[in-house]
Amino acid sequence: MSLVKNLAQTFGSKMIAIALSFITSVFLTRLLGPEGRGVFAYVSTNVMLLTMLLGFSMTRTMAYFAASGSAEKGKNLKLGVGVGITLLSILLFSSVIYLLYWQESKVVNYLIPKDYQTTILLLFLVGSFAYQSVNNYLTGVWQGSKQFSVYNYTVVNERVISVAVFGVIWFFGLFSENEVIQNVFLTLLAIYGIDLLIKIFFFLKSTVSQIGFSLSAFYKDPSLIKSVLAFGSVGMAAGVLNFANRRLDIWFIEYYQGMQELGYYALSARLSDILLVVLTPALQVLLPYFNSYSEEKGLELLSFCTRIGFWSILIAFIVLILLGPYVIPLLYGAEFINSIVPFQLLCIGLFFVFVRNIYTVYNVAINQQKVNLWGNAIGLLLTIVFDFLLIPDYGVIGACVASIIAYFVSFVFIVGSVVLPAKKGVAYFFIPKPKDFAEVKTFIAKKIDLKK
Repeated sequence: MSLVKNLAQTFGSKMIAIALSFITSVFLTRLLGPEGRGVFAYVSTNVMLLTMLLGFSMTRTMAYFAASGSAEKGKNLKLGVGVGITLLSILLFSSVIYLLYWQESKVVNYLIPKDYQTTILLLFLVGSFAYQSVNNYLTGVWQGSKQFSVYNYTVVNERVISVAVFGVIWFFGLFSENEVIQNVFLTLLAIYGIDLLIKIFFFLKSTVSQIGFSLSAFYKDPSLIKSVLAFGSVGMAAGVLNFANRRLDIWFIEYYQGMQELGYYALSARLSDILLVVLTPALQVLLPYFNSYSEEKGLELLSFCTRIGFWSILIAFIVLILLGPYVIPLLYGAEFINSIVPFQLLCIGLFFVFVRNIYTVYNVAINQQKVNLWGNAIGLLLTIVFDFLLIPDYGVIGACVASIIAYFVSFVFIVGSVVLPAKKGVAYFFIPKPKDFAEVKTFIAKKIDLKK
């Protein structure tokens, strides 16, 4: 299947998925309210961070090895190592968390808000960690082996289940107001379990026979384990720094401003992330192509994606900024009107994040993850400094300004690390060419003809 077709299918499926996810977020936000939305953001953020810390950047690591085809006797041994690392991380995390909870350790306060430390929230913390860990592994294998049709189907499937379940709950008012937060987390956990079973089924049915892998490598060949951990650890460090750069605000806001203000910020962050959620998986489609292309051809593809992506995403974010004051009160209610300005500010910052992410994927493909690591480290340092300076006095608005500064500097560093050594000029990467639009137009025309 061609690159353009894979990009188009992934983008199309993500458009459907994000529309369904958007509807689900409306149901969830109306069910939870500002404070409940803050609790959900707090716990979910911790799960994502812990998954990165213990997962060794599993999505990108598996995508890299699946694309490079490190095989021996028909078995992709490094993909088998990935399974072992994933399962061990889940076992380790579950054991530690339950031990801390049983001993009533104060560490649990940093993972679950103190007033919400129930058995259901604990189960959600562990269950969502396991779900995300396995999902990251499967996503990486599907992307690296170019099985985008399977990946796209499973993404849409999970969103359909969520919309159906929470739509019914909200429409019929099935949750009592006193226990709504607990019930929402329990329902999410059930959805994750169903979705994970479906994904494992497709993996066993459609993927294992195609790529092949051997679990025996995990204990028979330590060199393979070292290879996977060495690659994944750099990606993990870069990912954690990038995550902290984008989500450190959540902890600062909760500490200085409280859970309700965090709820306003969490909604604005979720909405401004819409285009990134749609387009980031599409960017991952590029990884196996960057990985297999020559340096010159890789730069040509990178420049094409930048020229199209830069201006398209700029227009998209401008539209989101203009629609924000109307859409947020309409969908989420007047109680979330304080999310409007933060949403608009975050859209500005995330524009730089998206363009930067194109170059992040390119650096992963050419095994230059240290550049991403340094770029994210610089962004994180700026985030910490400006969060301390701005959030205590300016609250959510200060957090947004801090993010814009950090995102822009990180963007300049990572993009510049590729553009400057290439010595092709800034215009080569950012100014559209007539043939760019002609190629996109030709592809759309072909798709229309096929449908006819």
